Amino acid sequence: MYEPLKRGHDYGAKHCNDVYTNLGYVYRGNLFKNTLSKQLFANEKTGKILHEIEKMIFLLIEETKTLKTRFVFAVDKDSKLIN
Repeated sequence: MYEPLKRGHDYGAKHCNDVYTNLGYVYRGNLFKNTLSKQLFANEKTGKILHEIEKMIFLLIEETKTLKTRFVFAVDKDSKLIN
């Protein structure tokens, strides 16, 4: 992962009133639950494998969000509040 950037001493004062609404879909734990059949999770072994794959896909989505912050000039480079 990347090294977080140091913020200026006045960052808190500039951003104390920021309100971020509509940050999108909650991916953690919901990707496969809402898209795949419940019969796939009925088998314990298959359920465990799918859960591990879901963790990897969630990690890929989060890393893509960090890449998006590097190329969007209107967003702080260490912001986690991007969709």
